[in-house]
Amino acid sequence: MTLNYKYFILKQIFKKNNFKYFIIFLLLKLTFSFLTSIIATYFDPTSTQNPIDKYDITANIILSLIIAPLLETLLFQYALIELLLKTKLSPLFIIAISSLLFGLSHNYNISYIIATTISGFFYATYYYKLRNQGRLTGFLLITLLHSLSNLPSLFL
Repeated sequence: MTLNYKYFILKQIFKKNNFKYFIIFLLLKLTFSFLTSIIATYFDPTSTQNPIDKYDITANIILSLIIAPLLETLLFQYALIELLLKTKLSPLFIIAISSLLFGLSHNYNISYIIATTISGFFYATYYYKLRNQGRLTGFLLITLLHSLSNLPSLFL
């Protein structure tokens, strides 16, 4: 990758509007996660436990902040949405499918599925909004948003 292309990617990511919407989506996502965590824990204290919690902190960091965001963004936002956009399905229905599959892939318990389905809605909606600036820009920003959204879970 040439230096000019790397500069182009960074320039796209930190465009004024991209950065503004990124911060808005991040704050909405973190607020939602915090509130759902409190509600879910009230009804079932084990509902926010994640199977990767059994690993050491290094493995948790690698899985939660790098591997999961990259793979899940690639599969559930980038590939799935781009594939479904080639059909006659409406964008809202495509976002709903992406969200539901994202949530179902986190099938630790019903509370987790519901919370991650809604998180998937944030990611899919934001990806769809960004894709007109280039799919790579959308992929990178959603991956970063997903990583930052997973960060608080390392401290709980």
